[in-house]
Amino acid sequence: MNRLLFYLLLLLIVLVGLQSGISYSHLMQWPGKLRLTATEYIRVQNVLIQYKLGVGALEVPTLLLFPIVVFIAHRNRTGFVPGLLAGMLFLTLFCVWALFIEPINHSVSQWSPQHLPADWTAYRQYWHELHAVRLVLFAGTLLALVGTMNAAIIITLQSTKVSPFSINT
Repeated sequence: MNRLLFYLLLLLIVLVGLQSGISYSHLMQWPGKLRLTATEYIRVQNVLIQYKLGVGALEVPTLLLFPIVVFIAHRNRTGFVPGLLAGMLFLTLFCVWALFIEPINHSVSQWSPQHLPADWTAYRQYWHELHAVRLVLFAGTLLALVGTMNAAIIITLQSTKVSPFSINT
């Protein structure tokens, strides 16, 4: 297997895994946030969404790495389809954040207990539902990346005529 492809896939799996943990944490916060008053919710949410620059430090390199990995996988004829699927899933989950979640984050950052929309609970519900969708997309992305890695390993083993079940001592 192309070593560069192998290391880039490992890096992508780590980056996507870290980011999926953020969506998972939002999913786990959902029941607790349902019990918060409007004032408590605004305070908590505005503290939590301040990390977005840190998340961007993970998402931007991930977005940049996907086309490189797909190109190398296609060039080496190893795992192109699952790699492309992983890239498309990641792009979709990024768009969910950019088009739907970030505007909600921006709106919430403008709220105060005195100036709160009447349907603030609908915003809260939608925000959590979108993060649940992202978590499913993250899982699909990780599975497709593992599929890309497996395809690359199998093709390498076949080309070297080494059985994956043989033990070299």
